[in-house]
Amino acid sequence: MLKALPLLIISLALASCASLPLIGGDSGEVFHSEDASFTLRLPSGWSKTNQAVWPLANRESAGRVYTLAKETSAKAGRNPEVVVREVLEPTPKGLLDFMAKDANLEFSVLWGVDPDKYRVGEISKDVKGTVLVYRLIPKDQRDPEYYGMLMLTGFGRLEVLAVLKAGDLPKYMEELKTILTSVQPASAYGQDLALEGYLAKVYQKALADTASALDGQRREAMSWIDTGQGLTQAEGNFMTRAYPKAVDKALSTAQVIGQGLVQGEFSSRSGEAGPKWQRRMEDLDEVQVALETIGLNLREQRAKAAVDKSAGLVKRLVALTREARKLPL
Repeated sequence: MLKALPLLIISLALASCASLPLIGGDSGEVFHSEDASFTLRLPSGWSKTNQAVWPLANRESAGRVYTLAKETSAKAGRNPEVVVREVLEPTPKGLLDFMAKDANLEFSVLWGVDPDKYRVGEISKDVKGTVLVYRLIPKDQRDPEYYGMLMLTGFGRLEVLAVLKAGDLPKYMEELKTILTSVQPASAYGQDLALEGYLAKVYQKALADTASALDGQRREAMSWIDTGQGLTQAEGNFMTRAYPKAVDKALSTAQVIGQGLVQGEFSSRSGEAGPKWQRRMEDLDEVQVALETIGLNLREQRAKAAVDKSAGLVKRLVALTREARKLPL
């Protein structure tokens, strides 16, 4: 395992990198983002392999994402990649402070990993509070290892994430340091924002995305359940009555929680926050139990798979709600 010192060195270097010349020696080349929002140095053997705009819905662009990769032989196994995502979204400095204290990955939405599958190796934040560098280690060595950086900028933030074969970080550390310490945003971080409202919106979106996936799963299942093919009468009753009723309750509960988050209904300053959280948690727990019970009463594999997938999504809603309840609102 690497010691914390290399991470700290990177953070301190990044703290002032916007005013320093690019580093990395004579090897490699300077990479310029398409919209001139940032530059970085590519070590020798690295190149851009992909570029995309995300997301395509609702607005023209929320940023661009670039994939940088090192050319290695097939025998080397997983080729290391670095994904650079520019996020055109105002981001509070408090987010990095918040994440730096989340050593147990209690707020998984912010990290994008399953806390049951990963643990934090190291976290280091620069003195200005605008750069966070971290290492996520897989509990199963078959999963990839992540070495990432969040940098607050004038346009929002840059997310730089190295994806490597578990245990390969020491092997590529020098090259990753070249990339990370050479990142130069075109504009420095400016006015700060309130953390509470930002976190509320992040979790509202996570709940909405999961609810949308659940609704899609329900629609897909109902499209063929109505034909009744392969279902016994009892199974048909479960799938046409109990199943959609349970899903509808989960969707409505997720919407209420999301709206409550952004409207301040769950603020710690409100004496009603505790009872409101408790009621919503009980609603989701009831749905999860209902779907699991329905699944136990099904033998038709297609129907059972649909219910099991729905139960998994409701379980995710439960987990998100538990995380949201611990937010400093």
